Amino acid sequence: MSQEKDLLVSIIIPVYKVEEYLDRCLESVVGQTYKNLEIILVDDGSPDNCPKMCDAWAKKDKRIKVIHKENGGVSSARNEGIKNATGDYLTFVDSDDFLSPAFSECIQGISNEKYLCFAYNLVDLDSTTQITPFSSMREKVLTDLNKIKVSSGVFNSVWNKFYLRRIIEKNNLKFDTSLVIAEDLKFNFDFYMCVQELTLVNVAYYNYFQNSTSVMKNINYDKIKNTLQVCEYLISKISLLQQKEKSLFLRKLISQNLLSVLYRANAYSREQNKYLQTRLKQYKKYFCYGDNFAKKLVILFIKIFGVKFTAKVLGLFKQK
Repeated sequence: MSQEKDLLVSIIIPVYKVEEYLDRCLESVVGQTYKNLEIILVDDGSPDNCPKMCDAWAKKDKRIKVIHKENGGVSSARNEGIKNATGDYLTFVDSDDFLSPAFSECIQGISNEKYLCFAYNLVDLDSTTQITPFSSMREKVLTDLNKIKVSSGVFNSVWNKFYLRRIIEKNNLKFDTSLVIAEDLKFNFDFYMCVQELTLVNVAYYNYFQNSTSVMKNINYDKIKNTLQVCEYLISKISLLQQKEKSLFLRKLISQNLLSVLYRANAYSREQNKYLQTRLKQYKKYFCYGDNFAKKLVILFIKIFGVKFTAKVLGLFKQK
């Protein structure tokens, strides 16, 4: 995979209430050795100092384009970024995260790819853990979907991917603004359906910061209901994947995300728990694709004791 000198990469960064982290993020982007970047900052109506910070950065680096808009959520901000992007490839960065210095290395290898996913680092205040898309650390590049470690969650995010922009444009792909969670998973699947190929790179080029105020740290009922809705969307698309390995990959994705719903299906009001558990029972057959011991143990519990009892047991474990 050789580098093309004229390859332009658009980096879309939604910005909302991140003044504590924004400079770190942008320093990691503008400091890349690969310079042919279009950096799109979408100020999503941030009420803090972020709008001024974005404008100040644009004055320092001519590659930075700032869009100010009313608050509409991260999906709305990303859609605005897509609409204004002109790069050959698109990628996304969350404004409280930051890129590895070696990120440019990955850009130099994407010119023959339609869709590329890479490993990332999970960063908190005390530690850093590498999250890899497939099991064997000996392999660096992989295209075999059966080897994907679905439990890593690498397919559930958009910030560790490169997307060929003409595919997005041709198919009018957008983020679903009705979702507050799992919108990345839905977008990734829609893109995958257009190309039906995915290359994975076992190198961590991205640093995902565990911000205590992030969406993923604050999962309420509406958000978990969104995850269930996206699972139902994926289930409706299984018949469109004719190849066995791709169908299996999708079923693993569905299983992984249904299990995340099950984990919280006893955490809300009686009526809400009943709704989630009833819907999960309808999709019981999709639980059987766990790819680690803990997931397989949960699946065994479901087979023996059912969805409702398993949800209660998981709820007790969560409390402890």
